[in-house]
Amino acid sequence: MPKGSLKKLGTHFAGGRPPDLCEVLVTGAGANTNIAVSGVVNGVSRTIRPGDQLQSVFKVADASPVFTDLTAQASITSNGNIRVTVDTTGAQLLVKYWSV
Repeated sequence: MPKGSLKKLGTHFAGGRPPDLCEVLVTGAGANTNIAVSGVVNGVSRTIRPGDQLQSVFKVADASPVFTDLTAQASITSNGNIRVTVDTTGAQLLVKYWSV
């Protein structure tokens, strides 16, 4: 990629910067309950918000090292929150999203 291409690419996104890939581990909740999601990229807070793109949501059960893909059941509902249509109480969720 030619030098400066990412900077030029950034002008096509909200805020004039390229999107940041954020990863955060959060505590699950009951089905259809708001779950707070806020990541940090290079020391800058990137709270999830409508317009961002969920890349993946994986459930990690305490008793098992198995990941369950819940991406299709998850959505960004408001600034700082996602909801999952299934119960994730007692589990950790690994949330990856593009902060645009």
